[in-house]
Amino acid sequence: MLERTRLALGTSDVETLLDSGEYTPLLPEQVDQLERLLQMQPEAVQSFFSGTLGGAEVTLPEAEGMVERVRVALTRPAATAARFEAMRRPREPQAPPPGFTFDSYDPATLPIDINRHDFEDDDWLGYAIGGGLNAVLHHAGVLPLGPLRRHSAYPSRFEYALDAAPGGDLPLALLADFANGYYHSRYIARGLERARYPYVIHLGDVYYGGSQQETRAYLAQPLAPVLSHSELFLLAGNHEMYAKGRPWLAYIDGKRGRRQRQEGTYFRLLRPGFQLLGIDTEWHGHSRFRDEQVVRWLRECLAEGRAQQRMNILLSSNEPYTYGKEAPTALYRDLQAIIDARLVDLWFWGNTHYGALFSSSQRFPFVGCCIGHSGYPYARLEGGKPSPAPVRFIELGSRFGDGDWPDPRPDRGNNGFCELTLLASGGAQLRFVDWRGRERYRTRVLRSARGELSFL
Repeated sequence: MLERTRLALGTSDVETLLDSGEYTPLLPEQVDQLERLLQMQPEAVQSFFSGTLGGAEVTLPEAEGMVERVRVALTRPAATAARFEAMRRPREPQAPPPGFTFDSYDPATLPIDINRHDFEDDDWLGYAIGGGLNAVLHHAGVLPLGPLRRHSAYPSRFEYALDAAPGGDLPLALLADFANGYYHSRYIARGLERARYPYVIHLGDVYYGGSQQETRAYLAQPLAPVLSHSELFLLAGNHEMYAKGRPWLAYIDGKRGRRQRQEGTYFRLLRPGFQLLGIDTEWHGHSRFRDEQVVRWLRECLAEGRAQQRMNILLSSNEPYTYGKEAPTALYRDLQAIIDARLVDLWFWGNTHYGALFSSSQRFPFVGCCIGHSGYPYARLEGGKPSPAPVRFIELGSRFGDGDWPDPRPDRGNNGFCELTLLASGGAQLRFVDWRGRERYRTRVLRSARGELSFL
C-alpha cells in the first residue's frame, strides 16, 4: 500500500506524511497533512474516524467536516485544553444511587463516578487528537513499524505450555479493549486478581494512542496485582500501533521473567487436547493478516492441532465479522482459506465493542466470541439486528442495571470479560462475567470426532 501511495503522490509527498517522528497527539501543523491524506486515501481516514465513534459508519462528507472541526479545535488550544481538562480533571466523584452495591464494591479505594463521560462515543475529538497523525497513517497502511519479531528467531518459537493444573480443568480469563483506566476496568482487574486465574489474555487496545504514559497508567498499573498470580499474554490492537507498538512491547519485555514468558506479538499456547493461537492482526496493516511466513505458521499449527485432535482456539485483536453488519471483514478474507478448511473451532476477538457469542454456520464454521466490552464505555446494544452468524448470547444489559436502584446510565452497555475453561473431559466452558462479578451467561462448546461443533 505504501508503494501505491508513492506512485499516486510522488516520493516527497509521502516522506512528508511519514515524517511524523515518534508518537505525539495531533499537532496543529499536522492538520494539513491529515486533510491531504483524506484526499489520498479517503477510506483510511473514514475508517479512523469510524473508530473514534465506536464503529459508526462515517461518510466522506462527514469525514471532511470532522477534519475541519479538528482544525478549529487545534487553532483554539486554550479552549480545547479546557474542554479536555473539564472532562478528565480529578473531582469529587458522583457516587451511584443509594442502594447500589455488589460483592467487591469498595468506594473508598475504587470510587465510581457516574458523571464520567470521557472515552465515550461523543469523545471522538479526544480520540482524533489523542491518536495523533500516526493513527491515520496506520489506518492508511503507511506507518512504518519496524521489523516484526518472528518465532523462527527465538528458541521458544513463541510456543508455551499451559502447564498449570495438570490433568484438571484449566480456567483462563480473556478480555479486550480494557486499558483506559475506567472504574469498571479496574473492578475487572480486581476480580481477576481475586480469582487467581493461572493465565490472563488481553486481546488489545490501550487508549488513546498506546503511549508510554497510557500503557503504564491503563495497562501496567491496574494489572500489576494480577501478575503475582497469573501469566499475562497480550495481543496488540490498533491503538497500540499509534505509538508504533513500542511502549506496549517495552511492557512485554519489562515484565518477562519467572512465569511471564511472552516474547513477541503472537504466540502458541499448548495443553493436552487444546491449543490457543494468538495472531497479530495489526503489524502488517489494520485488521489484516497477510505476512506469508506467519500465515504459513498459523496454517501449520492449526493442521498439527487437527492431527493431534486438539481443539483449535484462535485469538485476535480484530474481528472476522460484526453483529449488525452482513458483510465479513478484510481479516476474514485474509484467513478465508484456513476458515474454509475448517481448521478453527473457537475464535475470540475484540476491537468491536460488545460482548456476544455466535454459533457456527456454513459460512463461518467456527464458534465466534466477541469480548470487546471490557473497558470501552460502549453504547448499550439493541437486540434483533442482522447478524452474520446465529447469536447464541449477546450482552444487552446496562452498566448499572438489574438492581433495586434507579439506573444512572441506561445508555451505556454492561462491561465484562469471558472466563474460558479448558475441560479435562474435553470441550471448553465459556462464562461471560460482568465488571461486578456477576455471571451473565454460561455454556459448553463440544467438538465431535467428525468435527461438528455443538453447545451443551
